[in-house]
Amino acid sequence: MKYILKKDFYTFKHILVYSIIFYILPLFVFRGITHITNFEINTNLIENFLSFNIKLNNSNWILIIISFINTTIYFMLMYMIMINDIEFGKSNIFLRMDTNKWLSYKNVSLIVSIIFYSFIRFILISLLFGYSTFKHIDIIIYQCLLFILIANLLLLSYTLFKHKELIFLVLFILSFIIKISLKPLTIIIIFSEILILKILKLKRHNLLERR
Repeated sequence: MKYILKKDFYTFKHILVYSIIFYILPLFVFRGITHITNFEINTNLIENFLSFNIKLNNSNWILIIISFINTTIYFMLMYMIMINDIEFGKSNIFLRMDTNKWLSYKNVSLIVSIIFYSFIRFILISLLFGYSTFKHIDIIIYQCLLFILIANLLLLSYTLFKHKELIFLVLFILSFIIKISLKPLTIIIIFSEILILKILKLKRHNLLERR
């Protein structure tokens, strides 16, 4: 587990660099513009800064783009930590390590990475508003759970289907559409974890044979 967590930590650092350049920095620039122009800061704008409640018909187009970038970064995190190992290290995973053990280690690594990244985002955006976003902590908790669910759906879909590009596109769109309250979302995540373990046991040989 130590090797897996260490490897994933380096992956996380690379993803964080991309996030700072393409997501955090544009938010700082946009916040600077709103400060200079005395643009009114309301609850909806703060939610949009957190890439939440984005609406294509009435949200600021810059924040819409930044929200897409934010979601892309989450998907990069999911792919690099979970799917990348299956793509390039199948023999090491499924021939030398128990499926249960690998899934447990990777789940811990991915969940910690998603939570850690989400709260780094939250702290930095809170600094932009002088800590006025702390009452929106529930948004970050929701996003953590949502992307953990998306990560589970990604692994399930990748295991069952071959066309990963289409899978990524569908789940990317789905991440903007899904609206589930916290309790059902938590229950679905637990169910998906159990389902992943069952499917990986059944489909491990198919994964080894994929190109």
